[in-house]
Amino acid sequence: MISSIIILNISSFIVIIIVLILTSIHDYKRRTISNYYWIFLMIFGIIKIILTNILPSEIFKYNTGQLFLLFQMPSILFGLVINFILYKSGLFSGADFKAVFSISLFIPTINDIYIKQNLDYLARIFWYPILSFYLNLGLLLIFYSLIIFIINLFKCHFNFSIFFEGHENLSFLKKLVILFSSFCISFDNTNFRYYYVREKIVNGELKIQLGFSRTNRKKKLKENQNNFEYLLSYNRKIKIGLENFFEKNQLKRRCYWINPILPLIIFFTIDLIILIVFGDIILSLNYVFSISR
Repeated sequence: MISSIIILNISSFIVIIIVLILTSIHDYKRRTISNYYWIFLMIFGIIKIILTNILPSEIFKYNTGQLFLLFQMPSILFGLVINFILYKSGLFSGADFKAVFSISLFIPTINDIYIKQNLDYLARIFWYPILSFYLNLGLLLIFYSLIIFIINLFKCHFNFSIFFEGHENLSFLKKLVILFSSFCISFDNTNFRYYYVREKIVNGELKIQLGFSRTNRKKKLKENQNNFEYLLSYNRKIKIGLENFFEKNQLKRRCYWINPILPLIIFFTIDLIILIVFGDIILSLNYVFSISR
């Protein structure tokens, strides 16, 4: 018979994944997310924490409130600190901060993520699952960067000098950053709607921009009434300037570097699904290799 704690966890994950999918779609299309989503998830997460401390668990034996004080609260605070650091450093936007905080309320301990009656599965997740969440997120972003690099590799036929015409003096490290984070698209490419242009003309010279702050960029955009409509207009202006510069200086390269804007909430959603189904990616791989020996 399925225990009440497992039913609670399964129903909670169904709710949060549905909400994350909806917010991912909304963010991808419009680049704005209503705060009502996060308010709903935070309230739901707090209710889940209360019920987790009340409902009986066959594996985790704690008195009422003991689970919260010893494990759930420290985990939530720890996740909040990491979340705040990423937000202040500009790697997370306001929506990213609220999304991860909402997720941390749903998975403060293994008890809150327990949906399989299998102790080996629990061994593949840290006692504080928010640690596994961040580790999985890092690996997902590395994998995404590798995909970008491989695409660039085949597009330039293994000759990167083609893509960096006009940037011959750019350091090797900066070229690597560009290759793992950006695409060189043709001037008539219309597949990308939201992106940041990596190149610009400064005092008659072609320059590469290596800014990564999602927060600062969004603050600048919000100063304009049309928000991302301003970005689209700005990109068109920069693209025309680059195209004219290429023609004037007789550059053979017919593409320019852009950084596509893919909402992090999409990665959060995938991350949470992986965590629920497989656990921590690193610990799961370690488990697979250990049993194969």
